Amino acid sequence: MTRRCDRCTQCVGAQVHLEDCTNQSDTQCGCKDGLTCGDGKCSFCVEKCAKGSEPTDDRSCRPCPRGTFNNMNHSTCKPWSTKCPGPNQEIVAEGNAFSDIQCQVMVPSEGVTSVDRHKPPVRPDPPGQVASYEVIMAVMMAAFIATAVVIIIIIVAVKVNHSKKKPEKMAEKQLKTPVIRTPTDDPRTLIAIECSFHEAQQEQGSSTESLIKDSSEEFAP
Repeated sequence: MTRRCDRCTQCVGAQVHLEDCTNQSDTQCGCKDGLTCGDGKCSFCVEKCAKGSEPTDDRSCRPCPRGTFNNMNHSTCKPWSTKCPGPNQEIVAEGNAFSDIQCQVMVPSEGVTSVDRHKPPVRPDPPGQVASYEVIMAVMMAAFIATAVVIIIIIVAVKVNHSKKKPEKMAEKQLKTPVIRTPTDDPRTLIAIECSFHEAQQEQGSSTESLIKDSSEEFAP
């Protein structure tokens, strides 16, 4: 039984020709820059996934999900380690899409217990958060100073207004108080005194006439 020869593969599309077809081997094809072979025979090309991503079933790339990383080109993302490999090592930084967790050898110092050594490292506040605290404190101080200045201005205005009203009240009291003047030689004053004297005489004369009239009525038959 004779064996039939297969037709040589043709490199087409995104493929590039690497080696010619021979009696014993097929044509060797590769892929253009930025692409990689989709299978072992390199029968098709797919997008080459960079570090921090992984290939998908639809021949595209996706970023590594949280908790996984990939530090190689066109490879599958791997989960982060849960502990450090060494016995005296501690986790100083969690992993990311490009690298695993970071560990460091911890040398215990005097007065530091094992519980303290297992505490997670305290991260300082980011610069933006510190700046926001400073801005808030500055705004609060400015508002307090402005309020104090307004209160002082109001108090001064009230005192000035009150001091202006006192002379006005004193002037009103002086106007309402009657002015008693001593008699003078002014002709108008003399006329007024003379008139009052005549009125008193007339009243006395009328009262005398009424008494005489009453007496005559008593003695009349």
